[in-house]
Amino acid sequence: MNEWGFAAEVKSWWDAQFRAHPEWGIARCEVEEQVEGDRTRSDLTLKGPSNEVLAAGELRLPDHPHSNPYAPDNLLGAINKAMGHGARWAFTSDSCQVVGISADDATGGYWEVATDGGIFAFGAPFYGSTGNISLNKPVNGMTATVNDGGYWFVASDGGIFAYGNAQFYGSTGAMILNAPVVGMATDSATGGYWLVASDGGIFSYNAPFYGAG
Repeated sequence: MNEWGFAAEVKSWWDAQFRAHPEWGIARCEVEEQVEGDRTRSDLTLKGPSNEVLAAGELRLPDHPHSNPYAPDNLLGAINKAMGHGARWAFTSDSCQVVGISADDATGGYWEVATDGGIFAFGAPFYGSTGNISLNKPVNGMTATVNDGGYWFVASDGGIFAYGNAQFYGSTGAMILNAPVVGMATDSATGGYWLVASDGGIFSYNAPFYGAG
């Protein structure tokens, strides 16, 4: 999908929200408006009842080199676009891909994790995320603790991020790996975890090592 198609899907979703919530004072969302006197195009503008631009900003696809919504050039671009429209508000977006999911047995809900470490909790408590932190490498997977009171997620360099009652037992974040880490799993017997690399290499932390691919 290109940025136009992605923006069109976001517009459709937002327009439905605006119709359902007229009290917000936002009439509609528009895609790719030209800023007067500038060749820069904003991905989305939010307009009020009198056709005034309330907010302007841009979307980034997950494969963009600066997809993080807090990336300086992303923020600056959104601000410049809003100023060009005379809008009071600017916005950026988090378009990172969801790369992992883990069930919360205590509630029956689940968590999803995106490549920037953003956590989406559905019927499960939110314990924290790295969504507003610039990571060295993208997140590739996650797993919940044995008693479901927390979770870990892992980046492709093997860096571990622990939240809730999840304990940090170690990582490969400071090591040079032959292949990137692509997932992790909890050892229900010890409460530790294993990391697996794309070449089948296994890294055990407070968990027994049984072999590798």
